Amino acid sequence: MSNRALDWARSRARREAIPRFVAPSASESGSDPDLTEALAALPPDQRTVVVLRHLSGYGTNEIARMLGLRRGTVGSRLRRGLDQLRNELEDDR
Repeated sequence: MSNRALDWARSRARREAIPRFVAPSASESGSDPDLTEALAALPPDQRTVVVLRHLSGYGTNEIARMLGLRRGTVGSRLRRGLDQLRNELEDDR
């Protein structure tokens, strides 16, 4: 399902001629490598919505259309994913 979302995002970028977001690696951005590990630990369905929302900047409605889900489902996956990220990052500190 995440491949489907990425394909949709790529086609949308071509249609609208907007630059594609490329997330920098942890070493390039100076970000905490723990965040990268915590994202990788998320279940794929939660990781997909978290990345699309917070790294790619799509809205909840757009993500729902991309993935063929209801808006409420996207919201609950987003909330669970963010809660798990917070717990993982707090445990590491």
